[in-house]
Amino acid sequence: MKFIVMGVKGKARPRFVNGHAYTPQGTKKYEDQIKQAYLQAGGKVYETAVRVRIKAHYRMPSSISEKEADQRFKDGCLKKPDVDNIAKAVMDGLHGVAYKDDKQVVKLVVEKEWDTFEFVEVWVNEGKEYKEWEE
Repeated sequence: MKFIVMGVKGKARPRFVNGHAYTPQGTKKYEDQIKQAYLQAGGKVYETAVRVRIKAHYRMPSSISEKEADQRFKDGCLKKPDVDNIAKAVMDGLHGVAYKDDKQVVKLVVEKEWDTFEFVEVWVNEGKEYKEWEE
């Protein structure tokens, strides 16, 4: 099952106030956006093993030359946030709506690439066996 979330954000570091940690509001909002997109796409809570693929699409800056843009496509997308922080935000957003516990996720693939605007594609598939990602 596939769904799309507009924008690309990574999990922000927790903040501390008076000895208590909390998740920043921007991160909470993005995780809620992920939950809503999953549910609107008809997502369900899986009881067994789950595979997750995340593909973050970044907007190529319009201020760069065509030659530099071509080079960036060849080199790959090196823009922040890091893939591990993208994964944390998406996985936390899916917790409780796609799977009951993180231990159910047996395969996780995270990719970054250049595109014309910024969004994240997420595939959530049941099962531990490798198959092509269902569209």
